[in-house]
Amino acid sequence: MFKNIIFLFVFSLVFNGCFNSSKPIKIAIVTGLSGKYSNLGSEVRDGVVLAFNEINYNINGKKIELIQKDDKQDVDTDKQVIKTLIKDNIEVIIGNTTSSMTKVSLDILKKHQNILLFSPTASSSEFSNKDDNFLRTNGGDARVMLDELIRFIREQKFQNITVIGDEKNKTFLKTYTKILPQYLKAEKLIKNNISTISSNLSLENILSKLKSLNSDMILIVANSTDSAKIIQYLRFNHILKPIVCSGWAKDQEFFEDVGKYAKGIYFVSSIEKQESSHCFEKFKTNFIKMYHKQPGKFNIKGYKAAQIIIEALKINNNPEQLKQTILMKKSFDTINGKVIFNKYGDIQYKEYLLKIDDNNHFKRVYHE
Repeated sequence: MFKNIIFLFVFSLVFNGCFNSSKPIKIAIVTGLSGKYSNLGSEVRDGVVLAFNEINYNINGKKIELIQKDDKQDVDTDKQVIKTLIKDNIEVIIGNTTSSMTKVSLDILKKHQNILLFSPTASSSEFSNKDDNFLRTNGGDARVMLDELIRFIREQKFQNITVIGDEKNKTFLKTYTKILPQYLKAEKLIKNNISTISSNLSLENILSKLKSLNSDMILIVANSTDSAKIIQYLRFNHILKPIVCSGWAKDQEFFEDVGKYAKGIYFVSSIEKQESSHCFEKFKTNFIKMYHKQPGKFNIKGYKAAQIIIEALKINNNPEQLKQTILMKKSFDTINGKVIFNKYGDIQYKEYLLKIDDNNHFKRVYHE
């Protein structure tokens, strides 16, 4: 550890000395700020903006220029946004917020290795264990993500599983429609493929298709609003089979939209610690002062990603060296715990099977 500290100190002196240009560091935020995914995009954006606002957009005397872009969760829009940012000599992009849009951006940025894409929320395993110009603070190891869900399926002896998923985020959806059945078949837990229904169909069509499949477990992979509406409709129509949602839906809007039907719903998700530490309390106070509301899960994720970027730029203010600086430091203390990166820029993490209790609290199903 001491050797790492010394190396980072020397590294900082060398590169900050070589990169002393007075031009500002240009950082873009690319999220979905309009349409059905706007809650996720705007929450991440708000967390990022707060973090840079707290340092007055200045790191060691260098100005930070923060540029906000809306990918609209649309392939063509995102392509145009990324190409424009490249032309504008943007050096760091915080985004995207969904895995599908992240894939679109990465496909373009592969030819621009000097630009780092840093996602606070992309979760697809497709991005894992790759030496590229992409980092993230969300886990993406499929086996880690699905481990407790597989245990649940094994213990409950579920055979007919149906995924109701948002095909507009196919890159993330594949974790449940392609990778999960591979694991289940390998362990001889199911014989047939998992059935799939598009969450973008009408509620009536979803119900009709679901009834024809005779499912004994339902997986919903969609945002919080869509997940809540589907659950409400299914429960109202007496579909009482166990329902598991992906972590994508785990935010405050879910409870506001689903109402009394929240009880008993399962989630596959990490646990966002909200400790009463001085660091977190300061973040919470500043967030409420700036936005006049309580911070949510995705506000925290956006802020945490910005925290790491800011800390790394304090060590070395050359944005073209940002990835190397982060991976060299490896471990970062953030508002809700330590983040540790591996050599590929993936983080150490754990996902759990959670269940909503009578008081709308998430409780772990397995504790050992």
